[in-house]
Amino acid sequence: SEETIRESYGDESERRLIVTYGDMAWLKYHDGDFLNLLCLQVKYPTGSSGSLLPEVYREQAWTYLKLSKSYYLKAVDSFRKALEIQTDDTEWNAGYAIALFRTEEETEEPPSIKQLHFALELNPDDAVLQSMLAVKLGAYKKYEEAECLLKKALKTDPDNPHVSRYVGKYVRNHYQLDESIDMLERALKRTTQSSFIHHQLALCYKRKKIYTLTYSHELWAATERIR
Repeated sequence: SEETIRESYGDESERRLIVTYGDMAWLKYHDGDFLNLLCLQVKYPTGSSGSLLPEVYREQAWTYLKLSKSYYLKAVDSFRKALEIQTDDTEWNAGYAIALFRTEEETEEPPSIKQLHFALELNPDDAVLQSMLAVKLGAYKKYEEAECLLKKALKTDPDNPHVSRYVGKYVRNHYQLDESIDMLERALKRTTQSSFIHHQLALCYKRKKIYTLTYSHELWAATERIR
């Protein structure tokens, strides 16, 4: 793991390795190897208990984001603390945008829209962020920008299941149910265990069922009136 990070990140590897060294320290502790544990602590300090290094906040944030919905607010807080120290990191800005997207309620100007725009300035070709921003913009009736982003996302990374799920959500929100179902089912073939995609599909089928029943009732009522 250490060698791979050094090969991948070069001059940035030391700060990237902070979390790896922390994991190594825990292993030394549980193995009772206290001498090597002390060496690691002295050689690679991780900051005070009240203020951690940004790499540690980042690792916390991604862990919280992957756990469950109940930890999303902690992910927001950890990403925010990391970005207070290192404001222009592409990965952390993307993570912060994703965490905001998942936690905020609808407001007049949600913070996630601003953050998603900023994250895309740092990484303009991130198709997942493009599709997420499109969903948010669509909710606030900014359809022209939203649909432009959807086209870019589908052109950049059409086979990415995360792109498909957010595009599918956008389409469902705008009552194009058959198109949304088709897109989500194709995404599900690539990531069969995604609870998010299963949930979105269920919402599509539910809305389609309601629409079908409502339409059938209205058609029956119209027929009765004609009689």
